[in-house]
Formats: sequence, C-alpha cells, structure tokens
Amino acid sequence: MKKDKETRIILFEGQPGSGKTTLSTELFDEFVIKDFKSKLIDEYKQDTEIFGDYWDTFENSGAEVIESFVQSWKKFLAMIEEGEVIIMDNALLNQVQYLMSLNTSKKEITKFFVTTSKFFEEFNASMVFMDGDSDKIIRRINESRRNGWGERVSKFMAEAPYQKQRNRIGIEGMVEFFSDSQVLKREILNDWLYPIIQIDVTDQNWEEYKKAIRDFVFLQK
Repeated sequence: MKKDKETRIILFEGQPGSGKTTLSTELFDEFVIKDFKSKLIDEYKQDTEIFGDYWDTFENSGAEVIESFVQSWKKFLAMIEEGEVIIMDNALLNQVQYLMSLNTSKKEITKFFVTTSKFFEEFNASMVFMDGDSDKIIRRINESRRNGWGERVSKFMAEAPYQKQRNRIGIEGMVEFFSDSQVLKREILNDWLYPIIQIDVTDQNWEEYKKAIRDFVFLQK
C-alpha cells in the first residue's frame, strides 16, 4: 500500500568530493523552512543506527552483506511515518560501491539494487546522482583535504579484494577504484525505477547545480 504523496525519500548519491553532504544538508534546510516534517539521514546515522559501519572491514562475503543490507532497509523503511520527507546522504549506491570492493559479481550487485529499489514503491522516491570525471574529482578532493584523507583511504582500500586482485595501491589505485565504481553506478542506474537527476559536478558550478536540484525536487509530485 502506497504512502501518501507527501511521504518522500530523496537519495543523494555519488563519489567522494561531489558535494553530496553539502547539497543534501542545504536541501534539508529548505524543507525545514517550508515547514515539512523532514529528516536528514547522514552517513554517521546510517553507520550507527541503520546499516552499521560496514566500511570498517572487508572480511564478510558479498552474500552476507547483501542479506544484512536488505533486512536493514526493510526495517528502516517500515519506520518511516506518513508525511515524512527523508533525505539520505550516500546510502544505496554507497552499498553498491562496497559490494564492488568485495569483488561481488555485477549480477549479484544488480540483483541487490533491483530488489532494494522495489522497496521504495510505496514512497515518492527520487535520486540526485552526483556524477562527473572521477579522475579530476577524486584528485581535487585529495588536494583540498589537508588532513591526510587520501593516504588513509588509499591505504585502507588497498586491502579490499577488488583492489588486491588488480594489484592497486596508493593514490593512483584509489582513483582507479572510484572511477570504476562510478562506471558501475551509472550502469546500474538503468534499473532505477523512479525520478532521477544526474548532475555533472566536474566544473564546480555549484549555484547552477543547486538550482537544478531545487527545481527537480520541489517539482516532484
């Protein structure tokens, strides 16, 4: 049974440095100003309350992780109240990316994505997908974050089965991983059943992107 049309889930998805967190937070603030019953589900809340911090290990199998994700989605979606607007920062496609890191087959990842997407049928679901040239975006965020982000992430990612199979290490290996994952995300979105806007953030035209996202979100019925 479908929720009423005001009950919405808006997924912000994309690669690191693509503006997901900044733009999803700004959109959430606009919903609050417009007096909507809104919740912003950031990555911290997802890690601690909904899906668990799955990025802390590569020890589980893809099948185990998929089952955990599916059950967590069912539980989470069952708790959404009529009339709520739920904005999620880096959820479903982040899980796709993690499954890829485990060397899960594309067939199984696609099956997971299709299965989970169908859970959104009772909601007014939509997605904002932050796309662009991964090589430029990942290198740019690595240079702008002066806290050793790239070194930490690349060292961790070198332990992923996907990376080990390809003998990838260091910043270059990390860039290749995120480039591959973005290609997979684009392909898998062919099975997305709901409205979507794809924003190419390579050139950092942020005011243009904000307007496009606002128009997309607030014109959804």
